[in-house]
Amino acid sequence: MDVNVDGVWHCAQAFGRHMVAQRRGVIINIGSISAQIVNRPQWQPAYNASKAAVHQLTRSLAAEWAPFGVRVNALAPGYIKTEMAPVDRPEFRQHWIEDAPMRRYGTPEELGPSIVFLASDASSFMTGSVLVVDGGLHGVLIPWTHAGPRRDGPPSFADARRSCHKSLRAVLGRVRALEDDDFRTT
Repeated sequence: MDVNVDGVWHCAQAFGRHMVAQRRGVIINIGSISAQIVNRPQWQPAYNASKAAVHQLTRSLAAEWAPFGVRVNALAPGYIKTEMAPVDRPEFRQHWIEDAPMRRYGTPEELGPSIVFLASDASSFMTGSVLVVDGGLHGVLIPWTHAGPRRDGPPSFADARRSCHKSLRAVLGRVRALEDDDFRTT
């Protein structure tokens, strides 16, 4: 938490103070897809929670500092091959590589253009956003989490779409039930 949350908070305060005074600036925090998924096969709830805090801090600072011309966004990388991330190890390959639609890991060099975009005027109407760069893993894992037990191999896009539709139907059913209750009480 000291680095992932406190470090981001202290840096944002130090630089944000000057940017607010100048009435312009861009802050880019580094989050992670771990803020939005549960990593497998390793369990790391503290890391995931710390990265979720970075995403929420990004949104909160963006709302607070936007009137002063300061934009705050975050980059959420997926599995990137670095010395710290053993993306090549067989025990991680199924979950980190095979489940992703692009079926590969990213490289640090592939994150650079996203950082440039977030820092540039090309994203001048963007603040409080988390840009996910993960080879499509996030888009597949989030809907799949509601689809039931895992079969052999990664979920198909049809399975993910069906799962999303099923979840949406359930939410809409709840909304209709609430509307019915509201109608009865008025």
